[in-house]
Amino acid sequence: MIMNIKNVFRSVIFFAFMPFHKIIIIFGIINTFILLWILHEYDVYNNWNVPRQMNNDVFNSPEFLSLNQTTNLHVYIVEEHHEVIPYWFTAAKSFNNEKAVLIHIDAHSDMDYPELVDEFPIGHFPRSNNEMQTLMQSNDEFIQSAIIANLIQTVYIIYPYWTFNGSYAYTSSLGITTINNTKQVCMCLDINNNEEDDVNCKTRNQNDTLNDLLLSFKQCPKTWLYHYIELNSLTASNILHYSKYWSFNKTLFKNGTDSTFNPNKQTNDHHHPHPHHLPLILDIDEDFFGVHIVTNTLFKSGLNYDFIQSINLIISSIFCPISSYINENVIDQIFHWLIQQIYFHIHYNKNNQKSIIDHYRLDILIKKINKTLQLTDILCNHYQLYIIKLNQLFINYTITYDQMKIISHIGVCYTYSILTYQYIPEIHLCLGHNLPNTTLIDEYLPTSKDLLKLAIQFTQILLSIPYLPNIITIARSSRDGYTPRWLQYHIETMILNIIKTVFNLTENSIIFTKHLAGDKYYGWYERFTRINDNL
Repeated sequence: MIMNIKNVFRSVIFFAFMPFHKIIIIFGIINTFILLWILHEYDVYNNWNVPRQMNNDVFNSPEFLSLNQTTNLHVYIVEEHHEVIPYWFTAAKSFNNEKAVLIHIDAHSDMDYPELVDEFPIGHFPRSNNEMQTLMQSNDEFIQSAIIANLIQTVYIIYPYWTFNGSYAYTSSLGITTINNTKQVCMCLDINNNEEDDVNCKTRNQNDTLNDLLLSFKQCPKTWLYHYIELNSLTASNILHYSKYWSFNKTLFKNGTDSTFNPNKQTNDHHHPHPHHLPLILDIDEDFFGVHIVTNTLFKSGLNYDFIQSINLIISSIFCPISSYINENVIDQIFHWLIQQIYFHIHYNKNNQKSIIDHYRLDILIKKINKTLQLTDILCNHYQLYIIKLNQLFINYTITYDQMKIISHIGVCYTYSILTYQYIPEIHLCLGHNLPNTTLIDEYLPTSKDLLKLAIQFTQILLSIPYLPNIITIARSSRDGYTPRWLQYHIETMILNIIKTVFNLTENSIIFTKHLAGDKYYGWYERFTRINDNL
C-alpha cells in the first residue's frame, strides 16, 4: 500500500520546484481530491460503524466544562497542547472505567514531568476545576499528568521522519521519588524483562532543567505502569499493522484479540469495531509538519537578543490586562498601531526631529481603537512613561521600516495559554517559548516536497487505526512558537481534510475552542486580514 500511495503522489512532486507561495495555494486545493481518491481506491471511505456508547457515572461533577456529552466523534482544536486535558477527561465519561490508548502524533514527545502541586489528582480522575487545572501546567507535561490521573495505559508517540528515525518500545512506569526533601515525578523505562541492569530511571534535575537526573530503580517505585512506544513516520504504519507485539491489533484489543485486516473478505473488518476494544485518544500537533523558531526572524532582520529582552520589558510595562480573559487580539491591535505611530513620528514628524509623540494624541487614538474596554483594563498605570521608552528604543536601534513591519507582524500576545495552571497574565512579543539558550528544539522549515511526503505518511498512520477514536484533539502550537505561522492554516486545513475523509466526518464534527490565538479559523498569521480595525 505504501508504494502504491507513493506512486499516486509521484506525479505531483513537480510542485516542489514551484515558488513556495504558489505550491501552498495549489497544495491546499489538490490535497483533498488526491486523498479522496486514495481512500476510495483502498475501499476505506465509508466503513466506520461504531455503536453508540452510553455514558457512565465516572464523572458527574457539575464543575466540569459543559461539552458535548454524546458519543459522536468530535475533533477539538486547541492552541497550546495542554489545553486538551479537559476534553480528554470529558470524553472519558464513555470509557467504562477503562484506561485509554493514546496515539500522539507530534514533533516532540511532550513527556516531561509535572510538578506535584497542591490538589494534583494523584491516582484518580480530577474531581474539581482546581484539580483539572493542575494537570495543565505546561505544553509538554500533560501526558504524564494524564497517566498519573489514571486516564492512559498505552502511549504511542509518532514523530515525523525529520526529527526521529528509530523505533522503540518499553514497558514503562511512573512513580514518586524524593529529591532534596521534595516529592517529584520519576519515570522508568524497562528495556528488557525487568532486569535491574536494564531499567533506566530518571527524574527532573532541578539544577539543570535541560537534562534529567538519573536514578536507581529502587529510587522510583513503579506506581503507574504503561506501555510506551516511539515510532517515526517512515515506518510507523508498517509497525502499527504488522508488529508481533506493538501493532494496534495487539494493544487496542483486550485479551490479545486479533482483528487483522483481511483484504480478501467481502466486508472490511479492519474498520468494524471489535466489542472488546479499548478507549482510544487520537492527538495531533500541527508541528508534526514543521517547526519555526520565531526569534530567528528577528535575528535575520538584524535585531539581537538584547533588543528582544529590552522590548519585552517595555511591553510588559505598557500592557497590564486586569484579567486573562481580555482578548489578546485587542492588545495586539493597539501594539500594531502604536509602533507604526512611533516609527512614523520618528521619521516623518513636522520638524524632522527624532522626538517623542504627544501624549494627548496617543490617548485619543488608543481610545479610538479600544471601543469596548476601558484603557485601565488593558494599560499599566504608568504606560505613557514606557511608551516614551519604546520610542527611545526604536531610536537607539535605528529601527528600519522593514524591521518595524516584522515586529508588528510578530505582534504581542499572552506568554502562555490563559488556561495554564496558576498563570498570571503577561504580554510579550509573540515569540513563543523557544528563546536562545533556553531550548533544545530544532527548527525545520518544510519544503513542498516535505509537506506532500508527510501528508502521505500521516494518512497511512490514520488508516492503520482499526476503529473510530473516542476523541480527536489537534494543537495548533502557534502562539508558543512551534508550527510555522505562515503555514499553520494550510497545515490545519490539510489535517482536517484527511481526518474528515478517513473517519467520514463533517464540518459539524470540528470544534474550534474558545482560546485560539489570532483568528479563530485562520490563526495568528492571518489575524490582520480578518479584522476591521481601521488601522
